[in-house]
Amino acid sequence: QLGRTGTSERPLTAMEARFRQPYYVLNAIALLSYAPVRLMRGSLALQQRDAYVGLTRESEVLLTLAFYLFSKYRKAPTTESFLSTCFLCSKFAVLFLAYLIDTRIFAWYVILFSATLVTLQGPKFDWGDSVEVLSPPTLAPYSTAGQKKPPLLVFFFASWNQACTDLIPTFAKLAERYSCNSLRFAKVDVSQWPELAKQHKVDTSAMSSQLPALLLFEGGEVSQRLPPEGSKPVLIDEAGIIAFFQLDGRLAGTYKSKSS
Repeated sequence: QLGRTGTSERPLTAMEARFRQPYYVLNAIALLSYAPVRLMRGSLALQQRDAYVGLTRESEVLLTLAFYLFSKYRKAPTTESFLSTCFLCSKFAVLFLAYLIDTRIFAWYVILFSATLVTLQGPKFDWGDSVEVLSPPTLAPYSTAGQKKPPLLVFFFASWNQACTDLIPTFAKLAERYSCNSLRFAKVDVSQWPELAKQHKVDTSAMSSQLPALLLFEGGEVSQRLPPEGSKPVLIDEAGIIAFFQLDGRLAGTYKSKSS
């Protein structure tokens, strides 16, 4: 469709639309406000140079932040999780620098960042139509021996867990791509159904290394789980899920289960 100027307007992609939500835009504005504050207020504390490297204290803080975020970027499972890390770490850096400039500016940033934390919740991602919502009655047929049900890959998640929230777009995309007659996808909210988490040995404590958890139900039992029960925290990303559960083979019909 042509606009008034005669040029066609390109529709936003799903990712562009997602990152234009208030959570991302307002957090970015709050952090970028440091630039004009810094231009208006000089600081001798920030301009002090390190005797060994020769960098100012401000440069050291910003370079440390940049190197840390670069290391996190390579390990982040999704863009959303990386941006969440960027916001959190950058806020701590700005608070430290603001404290060195003026304690009053530091106090204002504490108020500003506290307000964004309270009012700006992370955007909720649409799970799509390929992810079934489970409850104890609907999961029971898949976890009962003798029931003839197709394999079911279940995402055990908690809305308060950032790692779970970050993995939702990846899981929804995999469900859209790999759902077929021989494999279905579903989710269980462990906050709503803690008994299901306990039944299937998914630790839901605040320090849990079992969230997010992906469990594959086959033949009435859990045949595979990621992360493995009792393991240390592991990075769960798209490539790892595809390889661990052999999704390409299941979609192509070439996968052979151990029980077959």
